[in-house]
Amino acid sequence: MRHSLFLGLVPLIALLGCLEPKTGPATQDDTSGSDEPLDSDGDGLTDEEEAELGLDPDKADTDDDGLSDSEELDAGTDPLNGDTDGDQFSDSEELDAGTDPLVCWSLPEGWAECSAQAEQDGRQATGWGVGEIIGDWPGVDQFGNDINFWAFHGMVVVVDLSAGWCGPCNQAAPSSEAIYQEYKDQGFMMVHLMIDDWSYDGTVSDSGFTADWANTHGLNFPVVTDDSMNGYAEPYYEWYFLDYVGGVPTFAVIDRNGKLLDIWSGHDENRMRTQIENAL
Repeated sequence: MRHSLFLGLVPLIALLGCLEPKTGPATQDDTSGSDEPLDSDGDGLTDEEEAELGLDPDKADTDDDGLSDSEELDAGTDPLNGDTDGDQFSDSEELDAGTDPLVCWSLPEGWAECSAQAEQDGRQATGWGVGEIIGDWPGVDQFGNDINFWAFHGMVVVVDLSAGWCGPCNQAAPSSEAIYQEYKDQGFMMVHLMIDDWSYDGTVSDSGFTADWANTHGLNFPVVTDDSMNGYAEPYYEWYFLDYVGGVPTFAVIDRNGKLLDIWSGHDENRMRTQIENAL
């Protein structure tokens, strides 16, 4: 009798042994992802991180500049602004070109336009003398485009007052181009401000003169005219009455914040290089 009872229990014991418990590794695998932070757009930032930064957690590239939000944070650029430095080139265009998307004068092509940065930095003119922050002034370049001096905010600038009829100006022009090419990648700009053309009449009456001057000497920096101050270029007018202009060419070296460091008449390349290198 006892033997028969035991044999009857064997199938039941076997059946119970085949049932898997409701706890263990299988249950852990089912719930392992529940605590992982959510990254809805797959940009490498969690939704929580994006929310804290004001980014769109459903869009990998919030500002549509060609860089993901995480790539922008790694590069130090603004993921909410496709053109962090305001130079009219997107951050991705600058990185592709090898220029600095955080510096407005470092750009793939053309000349800087950093006037907005000057305003953000609180730049204010104090005068036209040595040691003072010189004012902004307008001009027209050799391509017929409007240009203003504060566009070069953040750069060391040499303004060369020249005239087409001036022999020493013609002799100095090629070395100005060489100096520009040597230092431009460090944030340097050369500007030829033409106060007269070939005619020796006190004005730049030939509309094609600046382009002709640039082509004659192979110049790749701005060649500018300005008649905003009683028919004269404003810097020439101001510096003339400060007795800084003893003739042409006259060279003025201005630092990254717009302060006039030095000004002299006559071509002195050693003096120019010294001042540029000290300012850079």
